[in-house]
Amino acid sequence: LCDAARVGGRTAGGVNGMPGSSGSARFGPQAPGERVPARRLAVADKISPTAWLLALAIVLCTLEGAGRKWLVPDSPPSVQAVFYFSKDVVLLAAALAASHYRSYSVQVRQFRQALLVTTGLVCVAALLSLPGATLVGGALSVRSMVVIPWLALFIAPGLRSLRDLELIVWTVGVLGIGIAVLGVAQFHLPANHVLNQQPESSAYATVAMGRVRASGTFAFISGMGSIALGATWAGTYLLLKRPGQKAGYAFILAGLVCAMAALSRSGFFFSVALFGSSLLLSRTGAKSGLLLALIMLLTWLARSDEARNDREVGILTGIIARQATSDSVLQRAWGMGIDLYGAFAYSPLGKGIGTGQQGEGAAQSAVRYYVGYETEMARIVGEIGVLGLLGVATCRISITLLLWNAIVRGQPQPTPFDHLRKVSLVAIGIPFMSNTCFNHVACAFAWITAAVALATFEISTRQQGMRRPHFGGLGLAAGTRTGDRPS
Repeated sequence: LCDAARVGGRTAGGVNGMPGSSGSARFGPQAPGERVPARRLAVADKISPTAWLLALAIVLCTLEGAGRKWLVPDSPPSVQAVFYFSKDVVLLAAALAASHYRSYSVQVRQFRQALLVTTGLVCVAALLSLPGATLVGGALSVRSMVVIPWLALFIAPGLRSLRDLELIVWTVGVLGIGIAVLGVAQFHLPANHVLNQQPESSAYATVAMGRVRASGTFAFISGMGSIALGATWAGTYLLLKRPGQKAGYAFILAGLVCAMAALSRSGFFFSVALFGSSLLLSRTGAKSGLLLALIMLLTWLARSDEARNDREVGILTGIIARQATSDSVLQRAWGMGIDLYGAFAYSPLGKGIGTGQQGEGAAQSAVRYYVGYETEMARIVGEIGVLGLLGVATCRISITLLLWNAIVRGQPQPTPFDHLRKVSLVAIGIPFMSNTCFNHVACAFAWITAAVALATFEISTRQQGMRRPHFGGLGLAAGTRTGDRPS
């Protein structure tokens, strides 16, 4: 009877000769003495509404800057906020669509406990710094520190199958290809071209070494680093699958091009680190990793001199040229440490939640600018003090350890869920170490990736429950309908 619950497609049979059915798998392992819910056990053979809404949120997150730059430039902050918060509305809808599904995964329950601690610490820290709090900036900080992580947690049980997860993967990868093409065009066009237009007419595209640092469809250059990491995440997963899908190469190369067009050193090096650590150190992806390394080497050796004069660089050499003329990695790390020490020394309790958000300055003067410290950890301390930093770190460390523990204890023959956890660990950890609270694009991508990673635990747990016999050895096969509980 248990064999009828075939995982991964339509069922062929059911209990007592009942025909199989296809629907959402809502059944999971039961605690001792707990009664089995009267629900169907069929594995989803179509994409769930939660997955479609999550894919829509990714599209809106990617295109919100385009709306602000090319549809409503120089518009008041209230109009730009419509584009800014559009993805959050859809994320809320996805969480509501998943709300009637129960969570069965131990990992998701453990993360919920960590998130409760985070929420409590951030709330206490915000109250301690309440006299200096700001309205708009405070709302943005609460959104990135608390609200979006909770939405990711609620969304995870609504992703019902591997098809749901791969819809997210393909959405990110395809968007990465489109933005890479646009970024190359922006890189070679003059700063005053319409494609390089900014949300404010008083602002101009950033130029470095005679080239425009492309921002793609985003309002900030940092968005290109986020999509670079996202596309690399998608491509690396597809190459780790057995059999691997060739689109993974296109997604990874698109991610690297996005970083190169923006002259984003962090986006480029982090993307290389993601696919390098995931592919080259994996038995199933070593050949793909070596092939990508060979393609990069040949491209570097065969590069043409794209520069028209001594002050311009080509897209293939821009990252190296910027690294040679800008601060080093060691200097950047030292600066982060100095900022954090200064925040600890001058505002250990924080100056007020929201004071470090650029959106607060934009709401007041319609001009985006950095407020206080540039690095994230120092800005968190500057807003809500050391206690708030501890709260934010709690949920980040929690989900990182959950994924790491699952990877270490993985099966000898890795499944697609194992591959997703491996690439998601790096894709989540990098923005967590750089900037998530004050970069709404990085925040959205990081926590959507987290939702996908948490969903792998949910789906695996449900599938194990479907294979496990219940009620004294009577297994409930796929196709069991409401009211078909054995007596």
